[in-house]
Amino acid sequence: MTFALSKDEIVTVKVRNMQGQVVAVVLSEYFPSGSHEVLVNTEDLPSGVYIVDFQTETMRQHTNWVLK
Repeated sequence: MTFALSKDEIVTVKVRNMQGQVVAVVLSEYFPSGSHEVLVNTEDLPSGVYIVDFQTETMRQHTNWVLK
């Protein structure tokens, strides 16, 4: 997972199942401004469709992941 920050912020990434339950907190830590790449381990998650919530202090973004 790659992302860029325009300022120093705490980044939280949560994975939810299709029922909206949080099944994993992938990341919750401080990052300085700039571009970043984070490896996400999905070995513990069964195949399926998931909603990934990417959140900082100033923005929130949702994407869907399909794990096979």
